[in-house]
Amino acid sequence: MSGGSMDYLSWRVEEARFSENTPLRRAFRKHLNLVAACLHSIEWNDSGDGDRSEDARLLEVLGDHSELKQLMVEARSAAVLLNEALEKAEHKQSERLMKHADSKTEGESNETVREVRESGCEGDDAAAADPGASSGLGSA
Repeated sequence: MSGGSMDYLSWRVEEARFSENTPLRRAFRKHLNLVAACLHSIEWNDSGDGDRSEDARLLEVLGDHSELKQLMVEARSAAVLLNEALEKAEHKQSERLMKHADSKTEGESNETVREVRESGCEGDDAAAADPGASSGLGSA
């Protein structure tokens, strides 16, 4: 590849014309020139031509702590996404465990009913629930 991967944006930034009639505007012009140099380096590296000064130029525009600040922003964002994913996974796991416990309890209940029926003690449960039923008095 050869240059132009960004359609020579650095030249357009460098050639941008505006009145530099205040100190802030003149400072901004200097800043734009630094940005244009960064864009040039990025464009050359992205097109395969190579420019070893990209990092130095970026640091000159952004400042020494800008990379660390950006990494911190990205790390916080990743932490939020990770926490959301963990909460979803924990919720799913809880649902699975509850479903498993419910099916196990249901199975144990069925087992108990079968054991009661096999032992012939079904009537004892009814008598315990209504003492008058076993004495023949019944409930009126």
